Amino acid sequence: MTGPPTPPLTTETEILDAARSSNPPQSIPMATDPEPPTAAAEQPTEPQHTEPPSSAEAEPQGTSYDKLLPTLADLAAQGQYRELTLAAEQGDAVAGNDHHVTRLYVVAPLVLAYLILDDIAAARHALMRLPDVLGRLPVSVSLFGVLSAVYSRQHEAVYARAEDLMNLCHQPLANSKLGVVLAGLTTAFVEEFRQKTFALLGKAYTSISLPLAQRYLGLSTDQILTATTSNGWTYDAATQVLTPPRSATRARVVITDPSTLSTLSSVVDSISRA
Repeated sequence: MTGPPTPPLTTETEILDAARSSNPPQSIPMATDPEPPTAAAEQPTEPQHTEPPSSAEAEPQGTSYDKLLPTLADLAAQGQYRELTLAAEQGDAVAGNDHHVTRLYVVAPLVLAYLILDDIAAARHALMRLPDVLGRLPVSVSLFGVLSAVYSRQHEAVYARAEDLMNLCHQPLANSKLGVVLAGLTTAFVEEFRQKTFALLGKAYTSISLPLAQRYLGLSTDQILTATTSNGWTYDAATQVLTPPRSATRARVVITDPSTLSTLSSVVDSISRA
């Protein structure tokens, strides 16, 4: 049997009490409580795998001048200077980007190879075709100095400027192999220049003073005496005069005054062109 019907809610208090009994209170998170994890956060994130950069992206591709340097280095090491000039000339002609600093990787060995071959005009042409931005670099300036001394037959200056170039080669360069190549070519040039000068002195003079020979050859007293005696020269210690073997002469003069170095240069030039 059912009881009497429940009277309707009439007051605001009764309505609120009924709402509380039908909807249990829910906890409200405090500002300091951590936010509940979302569905996306509950799933573990997979580690991102990034592809390592390719070698082409990690390191810039070298220029054609840079790529030719190992070939020139091999030719220089083998003493194939004529072949070096041919390879360098071809590489310089087709490479393009002639204002890039790596162009010196080809032109600098080319100039020294021409100097070893005593082709001064070709060495000068190779240097003169460099743009100003490359011609002002220390290596170019040093090569110009050596070339100028060779052209004017200033023997003492040749050795001094070659030594300056050698010191420059031993400094840190953009390409370490370039320094090794230039140092080797500079050494070969000095040796070749000295040998040619020594041969010309033997052909030109009946005798020459030791101090003057030192200026021509850029060697110490002991080094000159070793070189001359091994090639059949005689030395008079009392007068400090060196005498070449008779068979070596073709045109003979006797000049022992160091002040006449320019005169000796003209004599050597005339003999070398004969």
